[in-house]
Amino acid sequence: MSFERGRHAAAGWGLSSGTGQGSARQNFRRAFLEMLSRAANDHRNLASGVVEQRGTPITNVIRVDPVAVRGMSADIAADLLAGEWWFVWAKNGERLAPCTQIDRAVTVLANELGSGL
Repeated sequence: MSFERGRHAAAGWGLSSGTGQGSARQNFRRAFLEMLSRAANDHRNLASGVVEQRGTPITNVIRVDPVAVRGMSADIAADLLAGEWWFVWAKNGERLAPCTQIDRAVTVLANELGSGL
């Protein structure tokens, strides 16, 4: 996998961000994911952390309230798509929210994991 292409480009999913400075791109990716993780940790029913998955950072978000169903978690990546950074579902690359809209991303995650706001 090359960090000079979008996270999914190496997998052939057609989400290439072109060429450029891979190191700088990776730093932006990690920074956005860390901001998302902090915001998710501030939510009353979510816990989160940034981990490496196949050499690429992702944010793992889990539901932690007492009635949480086992396995209620989501892996979120950050990709540069058409010149804009987006949070995307790591499993399929579908867009979740722009990286500039952290609160929106947490709301979507909370609703998806059934913990509401």
